[in-house]
Amino acid sequence: ENGETLSHFKIEHNPQGFQHLDGVLRNLAPLKISIERPDGLLVDFLEEQNWDLYLIPPRATAAKRGRRSKNDKRDARLLANLLRTGDQDCRPMGRSSELVIHLKHKVRLFDKLQQDRQRNTNRLVHTLKLYYPAMVGMFRNVHQPITLDFLQRFPDPQTVQQTSFEDFATFFDGRHYNSKHKIPGFYERLQAPAPVATDED
Repeated sequence: ENGETLSHFKIEHNPQGFQHLDGVLRNLAPLKISIERPDGLLVDFLEEQNWDLYLIPPRATAAKRGRRSKNDKRDARLLANLLRTGDQDCRPMGRSSELVIHLKHKVRLFDKLQQDRQRNTNRLVHTLKLYYPAMVGMFRNVHQPITLDFLQRFPDPQTVQQTSFEDFATFFDGRHYNSKHKIPGFYERLQAPAPVATDED
């Protein structure tokens, strides 16, 4: 109550770190917690443990920090003092319903899958530029099914160069490819002489 620091520590952003935090908090209870953001795995965990959370917008923290450089330890003390002194910018955070928490988890999972897809797409494009450059740009998206099917059917430049135009066109017919006028250009492009990469490259 007099602003004295009772405990100062860092945690890992994982279940073990969260449990350690919860244990320390229970030894200090009763207490209130001030935070700068209303979402995230740690916030979800604190909500599930029924801790009283108070939200202070980052802009308010920045204004009260003044010209001092951002520092985690100093900012933690600032957040605690704002809550302790009843600052007007420090307000109770409403509790999310079970449905909202469930939806937040779903959205977080969706975002992670999107990031994974983009990361894998970038890796595939990079590999194609090194090994199979003539194929880069043939399809609108590298991760769309027809692109992946094409790579399975024609996994390297040598395979497609040994394929007749009729068999090449049949591949697109079997996948109901709409831009049929592009197929001859694709074939000509892939038949052009190009450096041969090996598996070791």
